[in-house]
Amino acid sequence: MPALSFPKEPIFADPSERVVWAELLKQLPVDAAVICNLVILEPGKRFEIDFIVAIPEVGIAVLEVKGGEVTPNTDSTFKQKDAKGSREIDPITQVTQNLYALKNFLERKSSIKHFAARPNLVFPYSDIPSNYSRPDVPRFGLVRRPSSIAVLTHSPMKSSGKTNS
Repeated sequence: MPALSFPKEPIFADPSERVVWAELLKQLPVDAAVICNLVILEPGKRFEIDFIVAIPEVGIAVLEVKGGEVTPNTDSTFKQKDAKGSREIDPITQVTQNLYALKNFLERKSSIKHFAARPNLVFPYSDIPSNYSRPDVPRFGLVRRPSSIAVLTHSPMKSSGKTNS
């Protein structure tokens, strides 16, 4: 039995997201939940979260998926080449902002006040060097191949009462 998906049959903006979703459902434990394409609206801001993965006894992972060929720049940005062309992207900032938007939303709208969470980048068609790491998203927060998405289940996040990022 695969992990739970909300919605059960999501519609994705990019085919790479469907690839990642299928791997998540296949590889995650049955008690995990995958929330797809959550949009959080705040005054003057819109946060689009590709995936929220909740794994009991592990924590919550916020995933940002970037398809096409993604290569790191010397700073914490990347270059993405796909069918839409070539452009500079900053998925580390994007996924970190999404994580804090989720945290703030849950604290305002639910009884959840503290939870362990981490931002993760998924580049399903890219070969990022294995020694790549940045302070905001360390090596364990970068998934280079959908077939290795299960790494999320093997990295317990600290339960310090604060959101980990």
